Amino acid sequence: MAQTEEEYWKQGTDKLEEYHDMVASIIATFPEPRQSQVSKMMDGLIGEQFMTSPASTRRAFHYAFPCGLVAHSLNVVKQAVKLAETIAPGRWPKEKVMFCALFHDLGKAGSPGKPYYIPNKDEWKRKKGESYEVSKDEYMPNAEKSLYLLQLHGVALDHEETVAIRLNDGMGSESNREYSFKEPDLALIIHWADHWASRQEKLEGK
Repeated sequence: MAQTEEEYWKQGTDKLEEYHDMVASIIATFPEPRQSQVSKMMDGLIGEQFMTSPASTRRAFHYAFPCGLVAHSLNVVKQAVKLAETIAPGRWPKEKVMFCALFHDLGKAGSPGKPYYIPNKDEWKRKKGESYEVSKDEYMPNAEKSLYLLQLHGVALDHEETVAIRLNDGMGSESNREYSFKEPDLALIIHWADHWASRQEKLEGK
């Protein structure tokens, strides 16, 4: 049965406590000092924005409701772990895969105190299904913003993790074309997980 507009809009906030616990349980698997660094980040403004932001601007895309970003990110974690364990069992520590998957879209949280997605005040656009718009103060691409925010909070990444987050949009992004057919394996895992999760979420929103 299709969701009503009210059900769609509330599904993220209704599960916020559950999402918070799931994110905390993932962070608890990270080795130190990463665990403490990420926990500190999540206790601040970026953590709050990550937990409450939508994942897109409109229902026709995916999870365009409050807390949609964390819901999407957790779906990507689930898919990435499945893929990694199926395609290359034992290749990467599980916590490494979960870290890249959880924060692949961190940039959509915006900058500290400046959310990336803001409620759309244009009534005509809202009627067309565009519940949010991208802040006019945000110009940095999401993948770069994700890496910037992690660096801003002192979270060090190795080369494999950096490229996995940087290429999460796959070769559909023009800026990633140089990596075409040369994508590192972990980057492919994160992209495939993100793409599959997004497709399923889009279907849920119809």
